[in-house]
Amino acid sequence: MTFGAVPPWPASRTAHVPWDDVESVVVWRQSAGDTSTRYIGVLRRAGAPPLPGSIRSRTLMKVGRALVPADVSEPLMVDSRPVAFWRLDQERLSAALHRYAPHVAVIDEG
Repeated sequence: MTFGAVPPWPASRTAHVPWDDVESVVVWRQSAGDTSTRYIGVLRRAGAPPLPGSIRSRTLMKVGRALVPADVSEPLMVDSRPVAFWRLDQERLSAALHRYAPHVAVIDEG
């Protein structure tokens, strides 16, 4: 599956995730005052290599941990992308997973 980058990030942050590495796809929300942002993330098998564009620096991890809901695990947090400047079509996502990776669940927490 292709896990894109959100503008203004460069295309080099686009990740190609092998279906065999994906355990589940999770949609979650990060609240900020009166608004919230949806995120889509992948939970991957243990030992999978880091994805381009994922959070890896200690500083960003600390900031993320302070802002992200407690029920969002660190592996999910680092391998998530905001649903911003594009629309998530969950029906198409489910259809693609059913066709290419029927072992992968979609978990909608937001």
